[in-house]
Amino acid sequence: MYWRELTVLKLGNNNLKVHIPISMGSLMWLGSLHLHNNHLSGDVPVALKNCSSLMVVDLSENEFTGNIPAWMGNFNGKFGKMYEFIGHDQEIIYELGLMVLVLHSNKFNGSIPLELCHLDFLQILDLGNNNLSRTIPRCFGNFRSMIKSSNTTSPFPIHN
Repeated sequence: MYWRELTVLKLGNNNLKVHIPISMGSLMWLGSLHLHNNHLSGDVPVALKNCSSLMVVDLSENEFTGNIPAWMGNFNGKFGKMYEFIGHDQEIIYELGLMVLVLHSNKFNGSIPLELCHLDFLQILDLGNNNLSRTIPRCFGNFRSMIKSSNTTSPFPIHN
């Protein structure tokens, strides 16, 4: 694929069919992937784990099957840090990683992978309307980015 520096891909609400092409794994700087509401099916390709800069993944309302891939718990972001200058010689540093994972309304089955607990920056997780079984991992209570603190700032605020 020739668009190696592509950062946002929005192809939601179309009539895309079959599979996500393996070549999408070469989009190393892809930060936001939106493929919701199509007719994509099969397993989520392992090649997507090469898109290590992802901060937003929306694969909802498709026909993906199998287990939720455990490797999705390894998206800690290649962007690393974002700087915001707030005044004379002052700055705020934000660390970045996968913040939004939306997989609802597919045909995923099995248990929720414990590896998702490694997503330190996760703020939105939507796994609803699948065929998941067993229990919700205990570590889900430890997502530190989902806890809003009154003394922290974020470029992606969560509103109650």
